[in-house]
Amino acid sequence: MKHMQITVLNKKDYRKTIWKGGTSTELFIYPPLASYKERNFQLRISKAKVKQPNSTFTTLPNYQRLLHLLKGTFLLNHASVGINLVLPGDTILFEGGWETQCIGVGSDFNLMFSGPGNGNIVNQIVLAGDYLSLQTEKLGQLNFIYILKGKVNVLIKNQEIKLRKHQSLIAYDKEVLDSLIIDAGKDAQLIQVSYSDI
Repeated sequence: MKHMQITVLNKKDYRKTIWKGGTSTELFIYPPLASYKERNFQLRISKAKVKQPNSTFTTLPNYQRLLHLLKGTFLLNHASVGINLVLPGDTILFEGGWETQCIGVGSDFNLMFSGPGNGNIVNQIVLAGDYLSLQTEKLGQLNFIYILKGKVNVLIKNQEIKLRKHQSLIAYDKEVLDSLIIDAGKDAQLIQVSYSDI
């Protein structure tokens, strides 16, 4: 993956869709011209709201799904495989091709990817006046930061970027992120997603 080192995304860059169980908002997809519907993407980052107490996830053969629960409680029943109880703050990795029934309502953050890669999702709180460095051991080739609540200043090698609620930052260079510091004027919450296609 070779791209501009840093990109900032806004709400207008996202794509919201409705599915039988609720809504999904696509925050980022790679390659840029790929389509979730066509199943020709390498990775996709999204957030979703499950509004129906009993729903079935879309099957995605040949993809891995990493789900981080933000609110609510999910009981995920992977047919013939097993059952997972997912609580707020939990992250679960499972095969996209599994037939998965979800019992419960809530909101979650998702990373879907194909091939022999790996990913991480970290939910972090930054208190007012505090500074935060990213968990560098979890950095990958692609690193995505989404502001869930509040607003922050991101300092990267003498460059300052202001991010507000629902804005995202994408960085592809681990060396750039080694110097990244996040400063919150008020309490803020962010999601850090990383991915490497090793």
